[in-house]
Amino acid sequence: MSQIKSDFYRDQFNQRVSKSDIDRIKKRRIQSPHSLRETDVTVYLPNSKSIEQSKLNGICLHVHGGGWVWGDSQHQVAHRCLEMASHLNAAVVSVEYSLLHHDRFDPVGDTLTALEWVEYAGANELHCKPIFVASGESS
Repeated sequence: MSQIKSDFYRDQFNQRVSKSDIDRIKKRRIQSPHSLRETDVTVYLPNSKSIEQSKLNGICLHVHGGGWVWGDSQHQVAHRCLEMASHLNAAVVSVEYSLLHHDRFDPVGDTLTALEWVEYAGANELHCKPIFVASGESS
């Protein structure tokens, strides 16, 4: 991603995500229960003042925009993912898929790995109901 875009999205993150919301954002590496393949995701949780995590309605799998070429969920859409988490009372799991021009480029495989984790392990690990939805942008 160009430095200009990086700076723009970093500024957007700093303007749109409060310091108190940072604790609701968790980066983690997950593993598919079938293929043992791993990928990175960012988990966004609802506002703890409004709900207990053990009562989450489910998981929303989110694929950020960028056309498989640039971006990440934290700097690009963290504010939207936090809003979705609170409005849905669900965990939002955003795939940090591999990007073009990196050593390993398989964004579809990364997304499928996240989908398998959400379907087979996510509800147990995040202590929520096994109900799933998906959302995305240009990718």
